[in-house]
Amino acid sequence: CAAPSWGRLNGEVRVVANMEKGEHECLMYLPTFSEENSILIGTAEGSSIKPAEAPFKYRVGLFGSSYMHGASTSRSGMAVPAQLTRMTGIQILSIACSGNSKLQLYYADALRDADVDAYIFDSFSNLGAKGIEERLFPYIERIRQKKPDTPIIFISSIWRERNNFDTKSYEDEMAKI
Repeated sequence: CAAPSWGRLNGEVRVVANMEKGEHECLMYLPTFSEENSILIGTAEGSSIKPAEAPFKYRVGLFGSSYMHGASTSRSGMAVPAQLTRMTGIQILSIACSGNSKLQLYYADALRDADVDAYIFDSFSNLGAKGIEERLFPYIERIRQKKPDTPIIFISSIWRERNNFDTKSYEDEMAKI
């Protein structure tokens, strides 16, 4: 819904302009790499805003690499979690940590407290095969201590083009898989 290119007004961002009168529904994406301490939404005189019921049946926590975090997207609505939410109707919550997803147990401690129905982990992008072998099962066990029945889905990282031209890189990626 938000399109910062519509113009900033003294630190403000106009989200809606020139709409037809009547009731409209909007899902607003907040910036991916910044902290919002407060958000104020103004309306035209005589208009109002009210929260809608969450349209999502499930909440899934997505944790992993910069790709899953939403790094390098032109706007927050284009990040992987936002796109997956629109495609599936499942609320995908980005709880990623660009570049630092290496199956550290302190992340498992934090993630197991997340209010989600399932987890999707892209935890293999930033860690080699030896690290995966050493850390994967303790990581899963740590989450299972609090969430014994919550589905945990691990996905392979994105395919890196260099694997097509570098046999060592290809072998390293195959060992991780």
